[in-house]
This record gives sequence, structure tokens and C-alpha cells, in this order.
Amino acid sequence: MTIDGVTPIEHVPRSTRSSKGEPVERSVPNDAIEFSEEARGRAEFERALEEVRKVPDIREDVVAEAKRKISNSEYLNEKTMDVVVDRIIDMLEI
Repeated sequence: MTIDGVTPIEHVPRSTRSSKGEPVERSVPNDAIEFSEEARGRAEFERALEEVRKVPDIREDVVAEAKRKISNSEYLNEKTMDVVVDRIIDMLEI
């Protein structure tokens, strides 16, 4: 059997070892990265968004205060009832 078109392997220099068999240290330039103002702004926005997401949707202190006022009949007056009725009408789009 004959295989045509195969060329001989070229000599690969052994430059990773010194003549004493010790690894050769190569000087590699330090890599650096710079971020654009837009990228830094976007990162700051993402960090702020994460902080906002940590805040609960329901403020328990406000709910507790409203419950206290309702239980003491502080909210049960005509003005409050008018506001509640108006908001319900707005929500129902009547």
C-alpha cells in the first residue's frame, strides 16, 4: 500500500526547556482591559436595580399603620370613603 501526498514532519524546535532541562521563562506582556463610560454606567445601573429588587413590594410598616387607623375608626369618615369609592370607580373604569 502506498500513501501519496504526505510530507515529512518538519523539525519542531524545543524552546520550552533550557539546555539544563529547566523550563524557560517567557516574558508575556500584561493584559489590560478598559471599560467604556457606557459599560460602567450600565454596570452601575444593574447594581442599583439589584438593590431595588431587594426592597419588599409591601411595606409592612405602612400596612400596620393603616390597620391600626382602621381598627380605631380613624379612616372611617366621609372624606376617606369618597376617596375609596373614587378609586374603585377608576379601577373598574366605570
